[in-house]
Amino acid sequence: MDAETGQFRLGNLHPEGDYLANTRRIFEQFSLDFDKVHVLLGLSTDAALVDVTKDQSFSVVFIDGDHSYEVAKFDIETYTRLVSPGGFAVIDDAASFLPGRGYFKGMPSVSRACQILEQSPDWLNVLNVGHNRVFLRGGRDLPVP
Repeated sequence: MDAETGQFRLGNLHPEGDYLANTRRIFEQFSLDFDKVHVLLGLSTDAALVDVTKDQSFSVVFIDGDHSYEVAKFDIETYTRLVSPGGFAVIDDAASFLPGRGYFKGMPSVSRACQILEQSPDWLNVLNVGHNRVFLRGGRDLPVP
């Protein structure tokens, strides 16, 4: 356990259950096809995982990784580049500095790493749900309806 974050040191470990099975059940509740999800398992900083993804692109990338600032920053810099223009990056545990109370808002370290997207002209924060933040790639350049 990491003393700073209170989280397990090796990634997003769910010792009490099966994270992917739980996620599949949530998709099914909303009649979404989980088989269309491209799941990447492993440490996000592993060179082999980075290499496997380098030429891919996705409509949505969900980042739920290590809660240290260094790894959160690495994940954002490495994996948001895979989002196609008009697509979304969803960052878990990233709303610590946003207004609101009464619910878990995430980790300050991850929230701080999100400043990369906040300050980029290529990204626009379009939605915040609990501790998750949703950024639209190219959002600043898209026409407002």
